Amino acid sequence: MFLGVNRASPLIDLLREERQAIVAHAVTKGLNPDAPMKDSGVEWLGMVPEHWGCQKLRRVAKHVDTGSTPSGTISSDEEPDGIPWYTPGDLPDDIILSKSSKVLGQSDSDDNEAKLFPAGCVMVVSIGATLGKVGYTVMDSSANQQINIVWPDTSVIFGRFLAYSLSVKKENMLYMANSSTIGIMNQEKTKEIWLAIPPLPEQHAIAEYLDAETARIDGLIADAERAIELLRESRAALITDAVTGKMDVRDWQKECA
Repeated sequence: MFLGVNRASPLIDLLREERQAIVAHAVTKGLNPDAPMKDSGVEWLGMVPEHWGCQKLRRVAKHVDTGSTPSGTISSDEEPDGIPWYTPGDLPDDIILSKSSKVLGQSDSDDNEAKLFPAGCVMVVSIGATLGKVGYTVMDSSANQQINIVWPDTSVIFGRFLAYSLSVKKENMLYMANSSTIGIMNQEKTKEIWLAIPPLPEQHAIAEYLDAETARIDGLIADAERAIELLRESRAALITDAVTGKMDVRDWQKECA
């Protein structure tokens, strides 16, 4: 029964695909299945609700910045209350940014060597294997130069809705970054990303819906990962008992197919 431990991995892949599909549908089609639709005129967006707009990111962002690497970052374990300094490896599978592996040292803050970004910004990995990965800041923070930071214009777009919208644009970003070489989404390319823009109240409703749905799916993924780990441990223990003589296998007979 333990030889099929890895068979649960396709389930996790399916759950992740479902998560992505739910987000993509919500940020381009909305929550009302009966809403009249129109052609957005943008190939990557397709049909969108009739009352929505479509804008390039430059029209809904105050500005787009890029992080930097100061000289004095320290481990967050040494300074748990320090200002987070994010790298691509810190961005989680969900969009909410929490703990970073490193924080700004006192000298970075005092000398203004590091760039600081307020809560409510959206961080987007701009180069490397995780290009297009997205995080939403819930506290003042900083980032390295592999991350672009979008300051949303909150009069037209809700930051968390923007984060969800950008989280399903990875394929678009890979294309725009010419990732057949070393793809880079610089600030100007990032500003060219097209977004579907519903009215602000609808953006808030979509973000709240996606918070709940993604949390539900993430919980299922975590349960599946725990089950796989338990099965692996049981399999390892069974093999150890068999080869060390703790289990009597002399009368074991392989079942006929």
